Amino acid sequence: MQLDQFTLRIKKAQQSLDTLQVKSNLFVSLRLLNVIAFLLSCYLYTKSPTSIFGPIAATLVLTFAIEVMLHQNIKNSIKMFQLKKKINQEYLNRIDDNWKKFDDTGQDLADLDHPYAFDLDIIGKSSLFQKISICKTFWGRKKLGELLLKTNKEGIEDRQKSVYELSKDLDFLVDLQIQLCDKKEVKKDPGKWLNIENILIHESKILNIMLKIVPITIIGLLFLGNVFLLYAIILIVINLGLCLIDKNRANVALLRNSQYQIEPYLKALSVVFEKEFKSPLLRKKSESASMAIKSLKELEKISILASLSTQPLFGLPLNGILMWDLWIVHLCKKWQDKHGKNLKESIYFLGELEALGSLATLSIIDKTIFPHVTNTNVINGQKLGHPLINARLRVCNSFYINDEILIITGSNMSGKTTFLRTIGINLVLSYAGAGTTAKAFCCGHFSIFTSMRTSDNLGEQTSSFHAEIKRIKIILDAIKAKQPLFFLIDEIFRGTNSKDRINGAIGVLKALKNYGAIGLITTHDLEMCKLEEIPGITNYHFEDFFDNQNMFFDYTLKPGISTKTNAKHLLEMIGVV
Repeated sequence: MQLDQFTLRIKKAQQSLDTLQVKSNLFVSLRLLNVIAFLLSCYLYTKSPTSIFGPIAATLVLTFAIEVMLHQNIKNSIKMFQLKKKINQEYLNRIDDNWKKFDDTGQDLADLDHPYAFDLDIIGKSSLFQKISICKTFWGRKKLGELLLKTNKEGIEDRQKSVYELSKDLDFLVDLQIQLCDKKEVKKDPGKWLNIENILIHESKILNIMLKIVPITIIGLLFLGNVFLLYAIILIVINLGLCLIDKNRANVALLRNSQYQIEPYLKALSVVFEKEFKSPLLRKKSESASMAIKSLKELEKISILASLSTQPLFGLPLNGILMWDLWIVHLCKKWQDKHGKNLKESIYFLGELEALGSLATLSIIDKTIFPHVTNTNVINGQKLGHPLINARLRVCNSFYINDEILIITGSNMSGKTTFLRTIGINLVLSYAGAGTTAKAFCCGHFSIFTSMRTSDNLGEQTSSFHAEIKRIKIILDAIKAKQPLFFLIDEIFRGTNSKDRINGAIGVLKALKNYGAIGLITTHDLEMCKLEEIPGITNYHFEDFFDNQNMFFDYTLKPGISTKTNAKHLLEMIGVV
C-alpha cells in the first residue's frame, strides 16, 4: 500500500474525529443546560408544590440520563477513531522509516545465545520484530517470536496463504488492533484465568440443596421478624462461616481478577467472528470463535457477579443471606460442564492471528514476493533486498548458491555484512510464512547459525575472540547432527593475529564443507580466497570507488576477489595519516 493511501486513511479518521468532537461539545452544553433547568425546576417546585415543575424536574432527570448515554456513545466513537488514526499512523511510520521509536522490540523473547536472533536483527532495538509487530496480546507476541526464532518447516505454505489474505484486508487488521490496543490486561499471561476451564471445583449435593433453600428461608425469617430474627442471624453466621472455609475461595478470587482481562478478548473474537476467512488455516481455526464468544460472555457475567462481594459493605449481606460466593462456584461449575475445552484454543488462535497479521505488515508497507521453499541445498535470490532498509535507499542483489560456500571480500563499509544479513533475514521470513523483499526467492530449508556480533563480556570474563570461538563451536557442533545447515560468519577470527586467523578460518571452512553445510563468510584476508580451489567454494566481492577524494559504494555483489582496500583513504579522510 502506498504512502498517500495511508495519508488518506488518516485524513478520513481525523475528519470523523472533528465531526464527533463537535457533537460531543454540543452534548456538554446540553447537559449543562439540563442541570441548570433541573435546579431551577426544583427551586420553583419548592415555592409552589402543586405546580407542574415537579413533573418537569422528573422529565429533566430522564432526559439527562438519555443525554449521558448518547454522549458516552459519542465518546466511545471518538476513542475508536483516535485508535484508528494512531494505528494507520504506525503503518505510515513504517514506510517513512520512523518505526524505530516503537516500544515493543521483542528483546525478551530470546536469550543472547540464540543461533541468529541478534546477529540478524530479528529481535531487539531496530529489529524486524520492532518494525512489523502489531501484537498486543501475551500469546500474540509469543507466537510471532516463535515464528521468527524457530525455523519450522511444517505448514509454511498454509501460513503464506494466511499472510497473503491478511495483507489484502487492512481494515480487518486495524479493527482487530483497535479492540486490543491500549489494553494493559492483554499483555499479561491469560493462562491463569484460562485455567478456569480445568480447575477442580468441589461441590456437594447437600450444599447445592442448601443454596436453593437457605437464602429463601433467611429472607422469610427476616420478613417475619420478632423471635424469627434470631434464627435468621444464626443462619447468616453459618453462611458466612461456610463461605470462609469453602475450598473454592481461590477459584472465586480468580474469577474476580479475570473480569477486566476477558473484555478485550471478547471484543477481539467478535471481530474475528464477523470475518469470513478463505485461507484453509484461518478458516479452520476460526470455526471455534462462535462458541468461544458465547463461553466468554457467560464467564464475563460470572466474573462481574463474583466481584460484587469484594466490598465488605456488599459482601457481608450477599454471603450471609444469599450465600453469594457459593452460588458463584455453582455457576462456574455449570459453565465448565457446558463449554468444555474450546476457550483456550480460541485465545491461542487470536494470538496466532496477531502474529500472522504482523508478518503481513511487510507485504502491506513494501513490495514483497512469497518465496518457494524446497528440499534442496539451493538458495536463489533475484533482486533480494534488506527489509529493514527503506525501500528508497535499498540496494538489491541477485545471487545463486548451490550446495556451496561463498567467501565475500571487500573494503570496509562496502556492504559485505549487510549482504549477509539480507540473506539471513529473508530466510527467516521465508520459514515464518511471510513475503520476502525480492523479485524472486527460492531456498532450501536450513537451520540458521550466525557469528557476526561477538563482543567481550567483562561480567563473564570473556574476550571478543573467545566469544567468537564459542559461536563457531556451536556451528561446528550443529553440523554433526547431519541436518541441512546454513551459516553466516562475518570477518572470522578478527580478534587474533593474521597467521592464526587464516589457519583457523581455513580449518573451519574445510570442516563446514566436509559436513555439507552451506553459507557465506566475509574476510579481509585474501589468503583465504585460495580455498576456491576446493570444489563448492566460490569467491565474490564488493568494491568501493573514489572521485576527487570522495569515497562511494555501489553495494553490488560481483564475482571474484576484491583487489581494493580503503583503510588508508579512511585514515587520510580523518587526518590520521
